[in-house]
Amino acid sequence: MKVALALIAVAVLTAIFAGCGGADSDTQSSFRLRADTTMKVGSVTKARFVAQANQACRHGWPIILENFAQYSSWQSPKLSKGELFAKAIRFSFLAGLDFWIFDPIQKLRAPVREKENVEEVIGKMQIAVERGQREIRAYTPVQLSAQFADYNQAALRYGLVDCLVDGARLANARA
Repeated sequence: MKVALALIAVAVLTAIFAGCGGADSDTQSSFRLRADTTMKVGSVTKARFVAQANQACRHGWPIILENFAQYSSWQSPKLSKGELFAKAIRFSFLAGLDFWIFDPIQKLRAPVREKENVEEVIGKMQIAVERGQREIRAYTPVQLSAQFADYNQAALRYGLVDCLVDGARLANARA
């Protein structure tokens, strides 16, 4: 538990100091990725890649949700339920998602002919994470699910069913 919390703290600090992306100069709602969403390729099949990615997500979700609950329990009792949820999402959940879901998927080797498709899917996740860290505040699980709608659609089409950031998963998030 302490190791997981320390890793989350490192991920948050790295994201804050190094920056994962930012707003374009043209508009605040358009983001440019600076994080590396480039995949290496390997001699893995799409089915094997999807299985590995879903396994990484199944491993990561309990850690993310436990850290979210822990972070929430440390916050001021004076925060409203929505403020507590938004703060815990921004400073715990999104960092955990980046560290425990995005990073492990990005480190996998994509099937040769699927490289761009995989990069598109994880790029949509990274955009949603960055928006949540920089601009959009989700005060409810419904708002957070909407923030990840583009990613969820792409992930579902690709077969990453265990990697969705949706209402069913967020129902387990206790702020």
